[in-house]
Order: sequence, then structure tokens, then C-alpha cells
Amino acid sequence: MVPVVSGYCRMLSQQLTMTFFVNRGNLNTNGQYVKCRRLHSTSGLIRSLTLGSSTIELNYTTTWACDLTGGNLTVNPGTSILKFTAPNSYCNLGAVSLYDFQFTNNTTNAFGYITGNPTAIHDVSFSANGILSVSATTFNNVSMAGSGSNSISGNNTFNNLTLGTSATTSIEVQTINGIFACDGTCSAPASLSGGTLSKSVERLPLIMCNCKM
Repeated sequence: MVPVVSGYCRMLSQQLTMTFFVNRGNLNTNGQYVKCRRLHSTSGLIRSLTLGSSTIELNYTTTWACDLTGGNLTVNPGTSILKFTAPNSYCNLGAVSLYDFQFTNNTTNAFGYITGNPTAIHDVSFSANGILSVSATTFNNVSMAGSGSNSISGNNTFNNLTLGTSATTSIEVQTINGIFACDGTCSAPASLSGGTLSKSVERLPLIMCNCKM
């Protein structure tokens, strides 16, 4: 049985072991810590998600662990956390605003992937490497802790952007309002390629050590 919301659902229990589909109506996670494989809302019917202070832990790895796309979708993110625990975690977002994302798996070759056209995401932390395939998205703080390959496409705005030690990162056009940190070592310098970092303030603080561009 797959949980499906087609009306109003206010969560009282904490854990689900399957995919959660929101086809219409409202899902209110009610501040619960929710564990499920996937969270999907793609029907195009009128529907809303009220996430409050919940943490929603998703562990699916094959395709979209989180897919919030299609018209007529309203997301009230509150201070919620979307927590992805699989080695390879994929998220597809429409024109919605969300709060914090945590990609917690740091095993070898692990990565997190966010695509689509979200308007804003507060903080995103990748315990390994990250791929942001979005455009015109505003972020507060983004960190990519892995030392492998990262990718940041589109034209986006960050408060602070921190890349892992000795990481190789491809970028397009990114605006940094706060601090950009890119660190490497003498034997394994960090690498940036493919685009432009711009600043919207008079002076952009940079922490760049053994970083080649």
C-alpha cells in the first residue's frame, strides 16, 4: 500500500516505509519527524504541503527521492529539513521555496542532486559532493564537503558558498553576496572551471588556498 493524500492529512505518526504521494488537498506534517522512501507531488491538481518544523528523511536512491513539480502546488516550508540519506539522492523541484536540505551520506562516490526551478532554498549541505542543476534560485548557505567533483549550473545567488578541500567544481554564472570558500592543498589544489563568480557588494570576501581557476 502506498500512502496517497487526496484531501486533508495531518500527520500524527512519525514513520512511513513507503513512497508518500500528495495528489490533491493538503498534507500537514505537524512537526513530526517523518521517515519514508520518497515524497512526490506531481499531479497538477490543487494541493499544498505544510511542513512546519518537521524533518522529512528520504532514503530512495534510484530516481527522485523528492519530486515536487507541476502546477497548482503551494509549499509552506516553515523551518523544515529535507534529509536525504542514500548514497546517490535526487531531488526535482518546481517553482517552490523550501527551507533546509541535508545530504548526509559521505561514503565513496556519494553525491546529492537538485534540479528544477525552485525560487529559493535556505541552506543546503552536502556531506559529499553536490550537483545543483537549477537557475535563478536564491540560496542562503551552501556547502559541498566532498573532495571529488561538483557542478553548479544556471545563474543563481548565494549568501555563502563553501566547497570541499581539493574539490573540482564546474560553475556557470553565480553571484556571491557573502563568503566564497575554496580550499586545496599543494599536492591536490582545488579547481574551478567553466563560468563566472560575480559579487553584488563592493568587496567579496574570498577564502581561496591552493585553488586554480
